[in-house]
Amino acid sequence: MKHFFLILFLAWSLTSPAQTLSGFNPDYHYLSSGNLAADKNLYLLTVLEQDPAICSLLQNCLPLKLIQDQHIAFRHQIQDAGNRFPANFSSLCYTQADSLNISNALADLYTTNQAIFDDMIGKHLRPSGYYQRFTNDDNKTLLLKAWGVVCAGCNHIIDHYGAQNKSKLYSTLPDKRRYYDSVQALFLALTNEATDTLFCTLTSFTARRLLTINGAGNAARHEPLQEGINKPAYNKIPVTSWNNFPYSLILILGSGPADSVTSLSPTGRQRCDTAVLRFQAGLAPFIVVSGGYVHPEGTKYCEAIEMKKYLMAQYNIPEDAIITEPFARHTTTNIRNTNRIIYHYAIPAYKPVMVISSQSHISSITDTTHSFDTRNLRELGYLPYTSMARRAPSEATYLPNMESLQMDPNDPLDP
Repeated sequence: MKHFFLILFLAWSLTSPAQTLSGFNPDYHYLSSGNLAADKNLYLLTVLEQDPAICSLLQNCLPLKLIQDQHIAFRHQIQDAGNRFPANFSSLCYTQADSLNISNALADLYTTNQAIFDDMIGKHLRPSGYYQRFTNDDNKTLLLKAWGVVCAGCNHIIDHYGAQNKSKLYSTLPDKRRYYDSVQALFLALTNEATDTLFCTLTSFTARRLLTINGAGNAARHEPLQEGINKPAYNKIPVTSWNNFPYSLILILGSGPADSVTSLSPTGRQRCDTAVLRFQAGLAPFIVVSGGYVHPEGTKYCEAIEMKKYLMAQYNIPEDAIITEPFARHTTTNIRNTNRIIYHYAIPAYKPVMVISSQSHISSITDTTHSFDTRNLRELGYLPYTSMARRAPSEATYLPNMESLQMDPNDPLDP
């Protein structure tokens, strides 16, 4: 009987392609659609659209062709409407039925063309880290979960910037004049520029263009960081003697000013002052300044960049000791985005990170009710840290969680 089951196992292993359930590879080279902010939000579509073998399969799949035909009909409606707005802008969003039909079609295509999909997933989806939360899943499950993320992301972007439904996580709605101009520009682009080669092409084009024409490209601003504002520190990392320091990084949480003319708030200065004392005591080799273009709405100042300027001008902290994280819009993403830097820059993830902020802020992320845990689970779906603990009134420490690499289009300005 043992031999019988052994023979069955060997037969299965020979007929079923082996899958390597790998994850993030820091040497991976990302594909580009020409819109980096959209790529960060919707990377699965960027990959699908650039794989000829998979494009051919998608184009010849009847359920996907039916959805594609619906979107083409909406495009014709735009052409017929001229300068008048079509009745239902959300026609380019995916309904629940659409999403389910696409998921089922992708599952069937994967089953009958496994080698082609495994090649794409192994070369791009897994090593990108953009779907890191799914790396313990088999390839078929990872593909379907990635589709779920991207489907929701497309709908979220179109719903906010196209249909004017305000998001709780980011940004006010465009004003009426800007909204009108944005939609007119989008309709013109859909008429003259967009192609309809795949079931997802018109929707992804719409989402990408809405981000662009609404100036919502902060997710790509200052990229690539390691070749620009972070180049001095990035070059120093490989020669750093990490064993000489108890912490990998000193992370300063940003704080935006109350008005549009102040570049750095008094709270931000105070946090920098505290961090400098810890840096000068030799607790970590690098300071991370974290915070994007957040407060007030439409500000021209980036919290992280202004803190970096202050550290260099006020304390002569060398530029190669400062790492800038210019995207975070929330405390949750201050931590998550810093973790991304840790993994992308090959900073030791086994060392704790020291967090510097105001006393009340540190209280809120370390309180014994675990309310910050609840917030992370609600907004991100996971905890980007382990072992979060208060070290002093204005300091906390934590260890990074690799799930932080997952891109999240629920907040397209800071995915």
